[in-house]
Amino acid sequence: MDHQSLDALEEKITRMISKMNKLKVENQELRQENKTLQTALNEKEQTIQQLHNKAEEISRVQGDIETYKQNQDRIRSKVEVLLHKLKEFEE
Repeated sequence: MDHQSLDALEEKITRMISKMNKLKVENQELRQENKTLQTALNEKEQTIQQLHNKAEEISRVQGDIETYKQNQDRIRSKVEVLLHKLKEFEE
C-alpha cells in the first residue's frame, strides 16, 4: 500500500468513527426520549384506569339513586292510597 492509500483509508476510518459517535449520541437521545414517552404513557394509562374506576363508581351510584327513586315512588303511591282510604273513611 502506498502513502495515498493509507491516507484515504485513515480518512474513511476517521469518517466512520465520527459517524459512529454521532449515531451513539443519537441513540442515547432516542433512548432518553423513549424513556420519557414511556413514563408519560404509564401516567396516562394510570389516569385512564382511575377514570374507568370513577365511571364504574358513578354507574353504581346512579343505580342506587334509581333504586331510591323507585322506592320513594312506591312509598308515595302507598301513602296516596292510604290517604284516599282515610278520606273515604272520614266521609
